[in-house]
Amino acid sequence: MSAHPSLIDEIHRQLREDDSVDLRHEGVTYAVTGGNSLSLLQTPNLWGQDPAKNDYWTGETKPAHELVAAVEDIVAGARQSIDLSTLWPPPNGLFRDAIHRGLHRIPAKARTSVVMRVLAGLPLPANGAQAMDKAYLTHKVFPQIDFWLAGLGAPPEIPIYLCAQTPMLGSWNHAKLLIVDGREMLIGGHNMWDPSYCGFAPVHDLSVRIQGPAVQAPQAFLNRLWAHAARNRTITTPRLPRPGEHAWSRRYHRGEFAYAALSRIAADPHAPPPPASETSGRMLGLGRLGAGVERVSRAGEASATARVLAIRSAERLIRISQQDLVFLKVGDELAANATVIAALADAIHKKVEVQIVLSNPDAKDGAGAAYVAGGPLAAVQVLVDQMMRRHGMSLSAAIARCQEFATVAPLRVRADPGEWRWVCGPACEPANHAKVYIIDDRAFYVGSDNLYPIPPLNEGLQEFGCLVEDDAMVADLVETYWTPLWKAARDAAVPWAAAIPKPAPILI
Repeated sequence: MSAHPSLIDEIHRQLREDDSVDLRHEGVTYAVTGGNSLSLLQTPNLWGQDPAKNDYWTGETKPAHELVAAVEDIVAGARQSIDLSTLWPPPNGLFRDAIHRGLHRIPAKARTSVVMRVLAGLPLPANGAQAMDKAYLTHKVFPQIDFWLAGLGAPPEIPIYLCAQTPMLGSWNHAKLLIVDGREMLIGGHNMWDPSYCGFAPVHDLSVRIQGPAVQAPQAFLNRLWAHAARNRTITTPRLPRPGEHAWSRRYHRGEFAYAALSRIAADPHAPPPPASETSGRMLGLGRLGAGVERVSRAGEASATARVLAIRSAERLIRISQQDLVFLKVGDELAANATVIAALADAIHKKVEVQIVLSNPDAKDGAGAAYVAGGPLAAVQVLVDQMMRRHGMSLSAAIARCQEFATVAPLRVRADPGEWRWVCGPACEPANHAKVYIIDDRAFYVGSDNLYPIPPLNEGLQEFGCLVEDDAMVADLVETYWTPLWKAARDAAVPWAAAIPKPAPILI
């Protein structure tokens, strides 16, 4: 370990103080463990690829083949439970096929002991401020639940639960987790969507595969979300929810459907306890319960609390890879997270170097889905604005300080500019969906939590990630992930003088 005081121990200490009444969130939204192993899974991992050439996706090997193979392998190792968490829609294309193959690789004698549940966060469109879109639910969501369950083609012995969940309008499950038997998991930024990752114009993203006691907290976290869904689900025929109902859950088993939710998956009785003094593979699991699950608290929002503490702890260098730093509030109005932007502005003011890579201004995946709101320009504007407001700097002084110590760049596949370009003509600017920050090259976070807010609420979504503090793991991430990312992007950085023409995004 490094000579620095432990960052995760300090953050853990502060979270326990915030949770001091009953420590009800320890082991759920935050937990320190050691003795974990980790491997990186970045997609599309095509650094240096000419984005105008289509050979990366037209051949047998697809951009996300390593991730798809990992999904199959993890599922195939299940002997007790498979717990999958994603954003709606549920896994499709090559990812669904990988789950299917993994389920059928489970030995026949073990299948009767295995259960699978899928929790898909549902961002509901609204007609007006709080009115759910009935047509969307009745014609899109409800039929797709049954279609996915039956279409998965799972062995009949394995019951499969699928829940579309939104604890309240403006807050839904956003965690990306695949957990097997409480001992191994895939965690990070990837939704299991074939069109986004496996074909033309693949989205850039990062997840990690972890084995060890760090898996137990996210398992407990999903139990907390499922327990809420089970208490508040619609249990009769599909319909619009009554007040307090925020989940639509179905079970498929031996060819029959039922309205049911599985509130708890028990911990693996054979899993070893967290090592008391293991110093390698140390991780701080960080969850976020968002709004609607329980009363909002700093410990319940551990990942949001921790990221600000981590940024403020930096002495030398902050590296960030994110989709965006802002999000649409109303119409074209942009909003940024006040505590995150303040922490970054304060870091730049005290001469900490800040490197940020975001999606391009018109970033889309190959299916046309947008992966940007404000992009690098809006990030530059809001940071300069906060330098002026928080530190009494003139515009020219704020720009000068940012030019010296901060860089905000759009994602590139290689150093020269270039869009993903299809042979038939359509082009897409590269999209970044990773949720990564690195502090002083001694600790890094990877997970599902964006640095931007989701208006109108600022309590956020349901999220989970890990803050990793292991010298070898951090060095590997910097070398194999950050170095090629930054090498390709840095020369395309947005000039800080671009902050002058437009007003900055608002803070919430």
